[in-house]
Amino acid sequence: LVEMENIKRKKEAGLTLPELLIVAIVIGILAAIAIPLLLGSKRGVEQKLAVAQLADFKRAQTAYKDDLNNPAYATLQQLRNTSPGGNPLIDPLMVNPDGTGRDYKGWTVEQIQAPTASTFALKLMPSAGNPADYSFFIYEDGVVRRTALTGPWTRGTGTIVE
Repeated sequence: LVEMENIKRKKEAGLTLPELLIVAIVIGILAAIAIPLLLGSKRGVEQKLAVAQLADFKRAQTAYKDDLNNPAYATLQQLRNTSPGGNPLIDPLMVNPDGTGRDYKGWTVEQIQAPTASTFALKLMPSAGNPADYSFFIYEDGVVRRTALTGPWTRGTGTIVE
């Protein structure tokens, strides 16, 4: 009777090998479903952040040229250093004092070409640690487009992002 109780306790003490295999398979299936969904969600957030940053740059360019009555659009350095009423047109953390872009929330801004009286062009490249495999760009028309990391960043190319 004591031996039967010991055998019963051993059986109740843990899972059998087939049970462990089934648990491992279920965990693997759940991970295979969840990981791509999580990565897709992160990419969606990264894209929304990039679009918002480019919209901020568009507003800053419009303010610089139209509201402040400048004859041309601004360089990144001018946007960083222009302070109507004591407030810079863009967050100074977005651009270095010399006008080069810096890592800001996973993205780095760069000028595609020098601004003129009629045009400006900016691109956002993923910074280190940002898993994005694409970049974004905007011209004075305000349309945000997505393209490959290597470009092209020209009008009429890329996918329009809403």
